[in-house]
Amino acid sequence: MKQNYRDILIQNLAIIIGGVITGLGVRLIVLEKGADEFTANSIFWVINFVFILLYLAFVTFGISLIEIFKQIKKKFYNKNNVEKQEAVPNDVSIDNFEKLELNEEPLQNLPTIIEEEKLTSEVENEISNTLLEAEKPVELSDIEKIRIQAKSDNEKILQGKLDFIVQYTKQKFAPYASDEEILRFCTYLVNFLKDGKIENVNPIKVEVLGTIDLKHFGWNVWNHYKGKNERKDVAKFLKTVFPYTFNDTVLPTIEKQLTSRKNEGLIKIEDNLLQ
Repeated sequence: MKQNYRDILIQNLAIIIGGVITGLGVRLIVLEKGADEFTANSIFWVINFVFILLYLAFVTFGISLIEIFKQIKKKFYNKNNVEKQEAVPNDVSIDNFEKLELNEEPLQNLPTIIEEEKLTSEVENEISNTLLEAEKPVELSDIEKIRIQAKSDNEKILQGKLDFIVQYTKQKFAPYASDEEILRFCTYLVNFLKDGKIENVNPIKVEVLGTIDLKHFGWNVWNHYKGKNERKDVAKFLKTVFPYTFNDTVLPTIEKQLTSRKNEGLIKIEDNLLQ
């Protein structure tokens, strides 16, 4: 390591000294020709800079040639190894093994080839076993089966409630809204009760039904479904879908008066829609 460092240092010093000597010589010649000090000094530094660039270019070119030579040598070496391995016979009987004239290198490679084949076989067996285990049906525990069944039953109950609410909505709004408005309202209502979403709503305007009717209707369907929405969510839904009717009513008032004056209006409060 020290020897390499010393050689590199000597090479660099030689280049620097050579550049300095050449630069000084050219500088003296330029001064003799009548040039000023600034011009002579500039030429001196330019010559040193050019020397360094030429040296770096030469070193880079030399390194590239060495790398190319190494790659060519490596390809040639690999090609010879492949040809030698192909020359080894596949089937060698025990009786004739002593009669074969083999080079020392194939004999050394033979244990490695055997180990590689053994390792490949083990990997293939492991993959095969993994695939077989993956194909086996997963057996669920009794608790998991009960949990899945309970979830399925609950979804059926909720879907049944939604179907009933859609029919209830059509019945209550049929005299006061068009078919297109009722269908849109049913879509908004299902999305709200099921997922709590109030999105992409095209406002609906009803002439006959008043705020008390819509508040009673909102509470009836919300109470029947019993989802995750709260009273304030019902108020927001009603004001979003029927902004013309609730134009002068704020959300807290709608929320507070959902069940007020139970027996008044065209749509009355019903604690149990199934009765």
